[in-house]
Amino acid sequence: MGMSIGVGNLDTAAIVDQLMGIEANPQVLLKQKLSKQNSVVTALQGVNARVASLEKAARALSKPDAWTKTTATSSSTSVSVSTSAGSGSGSLTFSVTQVAQKASYTSGVITNLPAGTTKVPQAFSITGADGVKHDLTADGTDAADFAKAINAADAGVVATAVRSAEGQYRLLVTAKETGVGTLTFSGSAPTMNPLSEGQDAKIYVGPAGAGFELTSRSNTFTDLMAGASVTVSKIEAGVTVTAAPNTGAVASQITGVIGSLGVVFSEITSQTSTAKGAVGNLAGSSLLRGLQQQLASAAWAAVPGATLKDVGVELQRDGSVTFDQAAFTAYAAKEPAKAQALITAYSTAVADIAKGASDSSTGSITQAVTIDQSTATDLTNRIADWDDRLAQRRTTLERTYAALQVALDKSSSTSSWLSSALAGLPSYS
Repeated sequence: MGMSIGVGNLDTAAIVDQLMGIEANPQVLLKQKLSKQNSVVTALQGVNARVASLEKAARALSKPDAWTKTTATSSSTSVSVSTSAGSGSGSLTFSVTQVAQKASYTSGVITNLPAGTTKVPQAFSITGADGVKHDLTADGTDAADFAKAINAADAGVVATAVRSAEGQYRLLVTAKETGVGTLTFSGSAPTMNPLSEGQDAKIYVGPAGAGFELTSRSNTFTDLMAGASVTVSKIEAGVTVTAAPNTGAVASQITGVIGSLGVVFSEITSQTSTAKGAVGNLAGSSLLRGLQQQLASAAWAAVPGATLKDVGVELQRDGSVTFDQAAFTAYAAKEPAKAQALITAYSTAVADIAKGASDSSTGSITQAVTIDQSTATDLTNRIADWDDRLAQRRTTLERTYAALQVALDKSSSTSSWLSSALAGLPSYS
């Protein structure tokens, strides 16, 4: 019976890969921790951004400027009303008895000089409605020469050469601004005749014979009521203009704050959830739960004799905050000072709480983000250290198993020789 000795080749690459898989387990765990840590950082940053937006909206609502917006109406389409910040409230009825217009003048027919005729400069003057005299010089006697000279000067008027027949023109001069006043032409200026008198706009306030008249050089009566300006465009009787606080604009801002608050609450609830199958990245975070409670408690703000519920802001049983715009509008019309005090107190409280959490340097969430980012950086560095350590370990294993393979190859050669020698021995069977 023959005898054999065999030594097989080793798959050293596969062996090293398997061993390295075991060696890399600590690094795999670190990578898993880093992935979780990055999710935490991202979640915190998302909440922080929403809280910062809430702070901005609430801070804007807390400022007095939020309550200076005014809306104005007019009973006539020929009278418009514009308001500015700080406009007062009130109503005014008046009649438009005159609209403002510009003074304008025209010359008689001016015949152009024949082509090739040498032009002689013409010195003339225009005295405006303000009494200021402007000395001018035209290149010649044509209407276009006078118009060019007038328009080149800052004389408060505009001139145009209007063609009336072949080679014949009239000079038309119009004041740039409306209002009472006449233009005076002297020197070599053409004889100018008035087309329209400059006049102020006039309105009469109150019943005929018992009221008073107001005038304006333009058709706009600036600050006719505190912060409200009126512009007229035609003669008309019995026009009523009204200015009142624009509670709709304030209500819109309140809606925005409540909406931002809802987004913050929703984000915190989602990120801190511990529910099975819906565990948040910040599950159970006491920091965020505490912030949510603080923001909800701000809805208990009150002033003497009134609570936020009076202006439509109410904390619900589920922790959400709602806003009833109709209730706000009705209460603001009845108690404007209290309405402003309530909303200002509430928005200030919300803004302060939100700032305490999201401030770019001292905010509690901001600081939490910084700490978690530091942890993520540490994990990243440790993972990088493991890259170096594993590379060195692979080199050692590859060297070890390469030497083993050489030894096995030598053993294989010896085995083959022994097998051959044994095969050559005589058989005594």
